Amino acid sequence: MPKIYIIGSVGSGKTTFARKLSSELNVPHYELDLVTWEYNPNGQDRKRSDDEITILYEDILNKKEWIIENVGKSIYDKGYDVADTIIYLKL
Repeated sequence: MPKIYIIGSVGSGKTTFARKLSSELNVPHYELDLVTWEYNPNGQDRKRSDDEITILYEDILNKKEWIIENVGKSIYDKGYDVADTIIYLKL
């Protein structure tokens, strides 16, 4: 059961690569932007509190397999310890 953490700068292709890898490996991909932000299609997006983020993130990390990606936000550092594989995209 793979746990893959993709890191890199903004615009490096992390999300695109994560989606493709998710499709090829049949492993769920979780966008950490959707953990940080609660998107509202009818108005202002809301940044979640650190407590909300922690609860949602812990739920992802406790799943048997996942692919996540991050630009280096320290709130997501625990993923480095849990991941089987870390991929760094550098352009």
